[in-house]
Amino acid sequence: MVVGVRTLMLVMRSVLLVLGTVTEESSHLLPIHLQQLYLYNGKWKCLCNALPSPCLYFMTDITIVDCRNLESLCCLSGGCTCTVVQTLQSLILRRLESLSIIRKKDVVDGVFNHLKKLFITECHGLKSLLTIKVRRELLHLEEVTVHDCRSMVEIFAVNDDNDNGSSSSLIFPKLNKLELRGLPELKTVCKGIILCKSPPAPIIIKCDKLEKQPRIQAFNDSDFPIF
Repeated sequence: MVVGVRTLMLVMRSVLLVLGTVTEESSHLLPIHLQQLYLYNGKWKCLCNALPSPCLYFMTDITIVDCRNLESLCCLSGGCTCTVVQTLQSLILRRLESLSIIRKKDVVDGVFNHLKKLFITECHGLKSLLTIKVRRELLHLEEVTVHDCRSMVEIFAVNDDNDNGSSSSLIFPKLNKLELRGLPELKTVCKGIILCKSPPAPIIIKCDKLEKQPRIQAFNDSDFPIF
């Protein structure tokens, strides 16, 4: 256990619990084989401000709660060390009032290559969840849950320069859950078609401005041999 003036860090096997702000003096004492990270009530603007990059190499589960200054999961500037997170499987974000973007589109690819579970709640600065720019990273995505984000307009946003969204397809081979609740400004889930091997029945509750139900269709391995 490492204790600072405004910091409490508990290392239990492969789990790290961080309450407060990690100081430069304390962060270098952390083991590098951590797999689960819980950040609470910190003052970081992005994930790599919270921990040095060696602590992120083996992360599979990240939960971030009540970090009011967090603006982005990955850096808003170039050279982001958050991209060393190549094994992330579960991402849970709760009550992050300054969060405006999860991942900037020009950040190096690979952060979400193994992501299976994405849970977002009470992040009122988010207008879109993810851009179609990251679609090739989400081949292992199984669950998407978004609750009580009052500014959310679109779940999978199209902002590619050469893509107007009319014919875009999102391919999530393993998606088995799509749950959207309490999104009063939500208008679109995806402008294109969501393709899955076993399409889930979406759960959509209290999304009064939603213009139409998402189009989710099945596809066969023969249609996309890469899978």
